Amino acid sequence: MGLFNFRYKEEARLHAERIGVGLMQINEELRKGPSAMPIVRGLCSAVSREMLEMYAAADRLSTNDKLTFSLFYNGNMILYNDFIREIEYFRNLLKNNYGVQLF
Repeated sequence: MGLFNFRYKEEARLHAERIGVGLMQINEELRKGPSAMPIVRGLCSAVSREMLEMYAAADRLSTNDKLTFSLFYNGNMILYNDFIREIEYFRNLLKNNYGVQLF
């Protein structure tokens, strides 16, 4: 079972890296102004797909594995649950300030 957990952790970690890059790209596009909103919506769609894949991989992990699972985000090693909170914060920011839905 440990080997499978490693595979699922690595899969979730890979999706988390892609999500992190996507969120950075969304931030860059938002700085360009309203003309970039179609690009932002496309990026949100891609990030949402990655989020679904990450959740699917993480759901295969035990509760204890999820609590101790860490990954890189913005150059820092953070816990999986903290990463989920960061995504939720960014999602609320997008929805409230720009009317764009993420996931």
